[in-house]
Amino acid sequence: MIISIYQSCKSNNGTGIITAHKQQVMQLNEMLRDNTDPRHKFRKDLIRLIKQKQKQNDSLVPIIVGDWNEECSGNSTSMELCNEFGLVSIFDRLNPNHMPFKTYCRGSSVLDFALAPPSIADSVTNFVYEPFLHRLKGDHRGFYFDIPEKVLFGNAKPSPFDPTKRGIFSKDVKNAKIYLEAVSEYLCEKNVYARLNRLLTSEEPDHIEAERIDRIMTEACELGEKKCKRQ
Repeated sequence: MIISIYQSCKSNNGTGIITAHKQQVMQLNEMLRDNTDPRHKFRKDLIRLIKQKQKQNDSLVPIIVGDWNEECSGNSTSMELCNEFGLVSIFDRLNPNHMPFKTYCRGSSVLDFALAPPSIADSVTNFVYEPFLHRLKGDHRGFYFDIPEKVLFGNAKPSPFDPTKRGIFSKDVKNAKIYLEAVSEYLCEKNVYARLNRLLTSEEPDHIEAERIDRIMTEACELGEKKCKRQ
């Protein structure tokens, strides 16, 4: 089970109601909760969720990724989850002697990380923290990691496409011409170019027409492929 999380900051500063922490406090107050500490509730709810899922499937193991707003150490929520479910920080497991760095632009430590069982963490082939503002416009660094499909799912997923079964190759100049002419002729016959233009310039979406055009374009490709001779 892969869980993506966000844990609110510890800070309870005087910036009004704009912080996620204060908004969660307000919601918990409205729900008449005895304890209105969002971080306490987050930890309690997450542990309960995982235990509920494990009761339904005793072989289930969690992989938890996200913005923790804390280091994975001491009495932190993430460390409690590690102790409760036998998890480890994947990056720390792979790079135990890595020099300190930060994942929050105004911070000084790693607040964004992934937890997993040691058996899965040891199978991770690549773990990358991207530079600030690399692809995401935010104040945290994005990260990703790679796990072989066989480790996660028990077998390798078959390829959705077999290149050897292709009816035409782009380097086949003779057949490429035959293919393109056949496709274009079929699309013109079905008035697809004009219909596409109307669809793209319309202020209202027409999903039914889009599906019709998509089917016609698939038919055109199949027809063009049939007209080509395998070399």
